[in-house]
Amino acid sequence: MKICTVISEFNPFHNGHKYLLDKARAISGADKVMCLMSGPFTQRGEMAIMDKYTRATHAVLGGADIVAELPVQFAVSPAEIFAQGAIQAISVIPGISSIAFGCESGSRMDFIASAMILLNESAQFKEVLQAGLQKGQSYITSYQNAFVSCGGTFDMVSNPNNILGVEYTKAIRSLHLNVDIIPVARIGAGHTDRVQHETYSSATAIRINPEGELARSSVPPYVAECLKDDYESQNNFKHYLMDNLYDTAPQDLRDCMGCTEGLENRLKDMQHLPYDDFITETTTKRYTSARIKRILLANALGISDMEVRHLVMVPHKITLLAVEKSAAPDLFRDTDFMSHVQDHDVREVQAQNLWLQCHNQPGLYRNPAIVQRP
Repeated sequence: MKICTVISEFNPFHNGHKYLLDKARAISGADKVMCLMSGPFTQRGEMAIMDKYTRATHAVLGGADIVAELPVQFAVSPAEIFAQGAIQAISVIPGISSIAFGCESGSRMDFIASAMILLNESAQFKEVLQAGLQKGQSYITSYQNAFVSCGGTFDMVSNPNNILGVEYTKAIRSLHLNVDIIPVARIGAGHTDRVQHETYSSATAIRINPEGELARSSVPPYVAECLKDDYESQNNFKHYLMDNLYDTAPQDLRDCMGCTEGLENRLKDMQHLPYDDFITETTTKRYTSARIKRILLANALGISDMEVRHLVMVPHKITLLAVEKSAAPDLFRDTDFMSHVQDHDVREVQAQNLWLQCHNQPGLYRNPAIVQRP
């Protein structure tokens, strides 16, 4: 069985995602399309707009055959670790032959060439990087300039989907996997475009006004009926994060994933502020708002930098969230595939409990949803 993988958040699943799944199946020629999807929380350190089983069901209705959960430690990590963890998670699954991902630009060879520049980090790369930092440039700007100086193109390390695509390619090369990459050019709005567009709005724009007409026209009907504003749950989440920060000693905060260079002191100094003001005041050229949000979430979940650095180096099992009905019998009889499947692990339960607590919902744990696609 040949499997093409799509690493995703589906927050929420929209028409652009369906386009990506259709392209992944057509181009890869794979027997099955498997999505590795973030669970209750996303890479920006925020709550997913819907529970993970609902989003996984939407993905199957939209074309996936299997949806598994990306471990939360990677789901709430910066791009490099997000990608490394995801590729490590699929590295042991039999039949994985390719990975498809959306991109703003670039061919298959562009991504391979870009990955090799970053994996090698030549003397010139390091020299330009250090020179930029010494001039007071941000790490991101210095890194981009170093990449371009070694023959890379700026758009490969400046656009969010391209960045992830390069990181996936790096991880595949580092692990010496026989996995092909399939870049699929995005259609419609850009990944971070906050303006809604007819038919192909970004997930970001949809979340800003989920009950708007354009948001609903940008998602399949089965997703549209689940879209709603949920201010109360978001406020619960923000209060929970700030309460945990207040109760955390600086030395413990220092151990959290992403909290380096004395950043814990800056965060503790601002802990009296409401969440939104806190994010604004602690965000700088060096420390992005996404990084601050991830630190707060890692602190609330007790995810340490040491834990993530260890997990990203070792294979681990996956948790199934949804399976297409016609694929389920053969999949569950495939002992080789199922040997890499686990029940919910401790971190997944902990993350799910927090999401449910913020939504004032009871426990929601079940076997993978068996979904019949029309």
